[in-house]
Amino acid sequence: MTKRPRRGAALLAVLWLTAALSAIAFSIAATVRSETARAGTNVDDVKSQFLAQGGIQRAILHMLWAKQFNAPDGGAMFYQPGQPAMQLDFPEGHVVVEVIPESSKLSLNQARPEVFYRLLLNLGTSDEEAREIASAIADWRQPAPDGQPTMFDQFYLSRAPSFLSRHASFQETEELLLLRGMTPDIYYGTYVEEAGADGKPRLAPHV
Repeated sequence: MTKRPRRGAALLAVLWLTAALSAIAFSIAATVRSETARAGTNVDDVKSQFLAQGGIQRAILHMLWAKQFNAPDGGAMFYQPGQPAMQLDFPEGHVVVEVIPESSKLSLNQARPEVFYRLLLNLGTSDEEAREIASAIADWRQPAPDGQPTMFDQFYLSRAPSFLSRHASFQETEELLLLRGMTPDIYYGTYVEEAGADGKPRLAPHV
């Protein structure tokens, strides 16, 4: 073998090795970025959880202190009875704690379907969505006629995993998320500000 072919083979080997090392480097870099992003998400989740817990605890303290302390002008220093929300600042973020009297909530097991229909309309759902959800609430808490699956049961059986309506009283308000027509946005609402709006109202505080 002459010297020139040997040099060509060596150059080709170096190029292949360089390409392989580059591929490995890019793969490692992508993995590091992915793991870093995942770690950042986990940190945000943990921080949000502790902010929420801290906000609730401080709100309780403010409500207790409201009975003992007043501002110099005689007004409320920490909490005014009837105040719908508290704005609380922490070193790691801002928390909004809503104060919702239990007496203002609808009974899932006693309120008439038309009451839920009107409430859902007021929350911004369409007429069709409001009617479907109100009917689904009534179906969920009523015994099945003759023990046969209802129209809603047939829909639930088509889902994965499949299930049937309880056909009895609601045990948890979160059961509403199982109903046909219900979405997380309708139940939980959203705080995302779009086009100057303050977010979409939600059903959860009303039941």
